[in-house]
Amino acid sequence: MIYYIETNVISIIIALVMFLHIRQNTSRNETSRLIFNAMLITLGIFCLSDIAAYAFRGRSYAGVQIANIIYLLMMSLGIYEWFLYVVVRMELAFSLKKWVLFTGAPALILNILILLNPLTGFFFTVDDALLYHRGSGVPLSWLIEWGYMLAAFALNLRKVLHAGTAYRRHEYSVYLYYIVPMALAAVCQMLFYGTTVTQVGMTIALLLVFINTLGNLVSHDELTGLNNKHALMGFVDSLSSRSAAPQVTIFMLDADDFKFINDTYGHLKGDQALRDFADVLKKVVGAVTANRMTLYRYAGDEFVIVAVNATEAQIEQVKTGIQDQIEKKNRESNEPYELSLSVGCATGIVADGHGFEVLLRSADEDMYRAKGSKRRTS
Repeated sequence: MIYYIETNVISIIIALVMFLHIRQNTSRNETSRLIFNAMLITLGIFCLSDIAAYAFRGRSYAGVQIANIIYLLMMSLGIYEWFLYVVVRMELAFSLKKWVLFTGAPALILNILILLNPLTGFFFTVDDALLYHRGSGVPLSWLIEWGYMLAAFALNLRKVLHAGTAYRRHEYSVYLYYIVPMALAAVCQMLFYGTTVTQVGMTIALLLVFINTLGNLVSHDELTGLNNKHALMGFVDSLSSRSAAPQVTIFMLDADDFKFINDTYGHLKGDQALRDFADVLKKVVGAVTANRMTLYRYAGDEFVIVAVNATEAQIEQVKTGIQDQIEKKNRESNEPYELSLSVGCATGIVADGHGFEVLLRSADEDMYRAKGSKRRTS
């Protein structure tokens, strides 16, 4: 009994800490965060049902039935929530409702069968001594749950393999690790009847994702998902540790008339415009794969692209790509505003932070010349 309580209570405490931290420090309306919070709640209920199942064992027929039904429902729901979380984090869900509609049938059928278990005894039975016994339907639950985990893994792996940049590969590869503790726990649960380790696997898996989220809060801009200024300073610090000073190209980008968008259409539309700019720049940077190129939200409506040892052709590819993607975005958008960016560029050999600051100022001055040229011709 002590083992059941300790294992589940520790998992509940860890889930609660993660839940409270995320609610206090991140946007509550972001879809991926909502799904992650839902997984934490599911984990908490899962652990409580496991405690209840043990407490009612040999004491209450109804208690054993209800606790184990909730246990199976939460296991199924938690794994399907992870599948949806991966779909969102891999940027595959233009409409999450459509994904639920097309992929939710197996989970729905499984949950209906679980709810009908008191009538069918399909997944488990309760004997005269009020003890739980696995039913013939348990392999079906394993098949569906493993199907969702492997589908999430396959979607994740495909995204990693087709990532256009090292930054993207790293961003996506973090979620591949989720399946390792889940798989180990599931195998132990299947092979060693009577053990309770699934919640341990779920807790470790979610903790890995949470730790990655904390890292993102430090180095990523929450609104746009881009690297932030703190991450840029980390790159600058790394320059002094290189054996040879690299050639660095800095693109400084500033949104044109962004104050007009905020003042005319409101800050929510302004936030959407910043996300639109970020989407445009992600596509541009993602198309250049031959060298290290990273993208940052520098401040407000300013963005920075940094390339190491870029060729003239690649620099020109970025410049033309920005213009082409901006025009494409404006053609396809239903927003009341039009996007426009002024771009400055500077290239030089950079050995330390001071050299980077000098080059950044040069790119900034070039950007303001481009902005001034637009004003004169408008």
